Amino acid sequence: MAETVELDGSVIKFEGVFDWNETYLAIVSWFRSRRFDYFETKNVKKSTTYGFELEYGAKGVREETDYIRYTIKLALHGYHMDNVEIIDKSGEKKQLVKAGYIEIKINPTIDLDWKHKWEGTEFKKKARTFVHEHMIKRKVDEWKDKIYYEAYQLQTKIKEAMNLEHKYSAYDARKKVIGK
Repeated sequence: MAETVELDGSVIKFEGVFDWNETYLAIVSWFRSRRFDYFETKNVKKSTTYGFELEYGAKGVREETDYIRYTIKLALHGYHMDNVEIIDKSGEKKQLVKAGYIEIKINPTIDLDWKHKWEGTEFKKKARTFVHEHMIKRKVDEWKDKIYYEAYQLQTKIKEAMNLEHKYSAYDARKKVIGK
């Protein structure tokens, strides 16, 4: 069985008006631009007394090597949602957007030995454990940093698409300081 390393995720909570179509396109394009295979795991819309409830799940999977695979899971839950028509700044074009409360969870993971090459015999399992604990421990920490910051970039992209006030992240400031 592949070992899964779960990292701390992030949560975006927002109440107000946002363009779901633009947010959805930003999510899909972000995953595809970073070579992730994109899968929708859930897409449910339920009518309730106070509007509708929206549940959306997705995940992006990228095979880095034959040994490691990155996964970023996305869970979106919208409450008291309504379709609202707004007029743009010029006063001409009407646009249909969503209004309500939304919570988006982003959870990155790393799968080690995802092709199960180090399974089958007791010797292979012990060898895999030895490799994880002693030989590639620092490398795993580097992989954790890499996928964590990619998930953070996804969070920033979602905030930009939803026009949130705090749409910039600490990661952006860090890149400016270290010059990368």
